Amino acid sequence: MMKIFSLEKKGMLYFSIASILMVAICLVVVYIKSQELMIDNGKQRAETMLLTFEATMQNEYANNSPEDFNRKIQINLDQMKKNIPDIVEFTVYQLGDNPRGVASITPENINKKVDPEDVAAAKKNETVVLVDKADGSMIVDVTAPLHFGGQINYVAGAMFSLNDVMAEIKELLVFAILVGIGSLIIIGFIYWLVYIKHDIGRISSQVRKLMELSHEVSQGNLQVEVNVHSQDEVGKLEENFAKMVTDMKQLIFILSPYNCVK
Repeated sequence: MMKIFSLEKKGMLYFSIASILMVAICLVVVYIKSQELMIDNGKQRAETMLLTFEATMQNEYANNSPEDFNRKIQINLDQMKKNIPDIVEFTVYQLGDNPRGVASITPENINKKVDPEDVAAAKKNETVVLVDKADGSMIVDVTAPLHFGGQINYVAGAMFSLNDVMAEIKELLVFAILVGIGSLIIIGFIYWLVYIKHDIGRISSQVRKLMELSHEVSQGNLQVEVNVHSQDEVGKLEENFAKMVTDMKQLIFILSPYNCVK
C-alpha cells in the first residue's frame, strides 16, 4: 500500500491546520477588540445623549414651574423612547430633601427613591458609567448630574442595550471564520489534487521503468542499472529489484564453470 503522508504532505497538512487556527485566533482577537470598541462607543453615545438631553431642557427649566418642567421632561422621555429603540431605561431624579424619580420611560420608577451612591456622585459632579454583561446581554449604565439654572438639581440614570450591535458583530465574525476556513480548505484541496496528480505521474513513470528493466533481465541482461527514486513503497520495490539483480549476478558467478572447476 502506498504511503499517503510523505514528509512534504505532512508539512502541508500541518501548515493548513496552523493557518486555520491562526485565522480563527485573529478573528477572535478582532471580535474582542471590536467588542471593546463598541463598549467605548456605547459609553460615549450615552454620555452625549445625556448632555444633549440636558441642553434641550435648559430653556424649559427657565420658562416653567418645577411641576410643569417635570411634565416636560416626561414628554421628552416618551418621545426619546419612540425614537431610540435600544434605550432600556431612562429615569430623571429630582434632588433635594427627598430625592425621587420625577420622569421615566418606566412608570414604576416615578417617585422611586434614587440610590444614595448616585446622589453622592451627582453632588461631586461625577458621571458614572458601568457595563453590565449579565445573562448574555450587554447594557451600558450611565448616571450623570443634570445642570439646570447653574445648579445640580437633577440626576439622570440611563441604560442602553448593545445586544443588537454585538449580535451583528458575532454574525460577521462567524461568517468571516467560515469564509476563512472554507478558503483554506479549498486551497488545500486544490493543492492535494495537484500533488496527487504529480504523485500518480511519478509512480507511473517508476513502474514503467521497472517493467522495462524486468524485461531486460528476462532477456538475460543483468547489467541493467536500477536507481531508487523515492522512499515510499515504489522506492522499496526499486530497491528490492536492484537487490534481486545483484543476487542473481552473484549466484551466476558462483555457479559459473570457471568457479566450479576452481
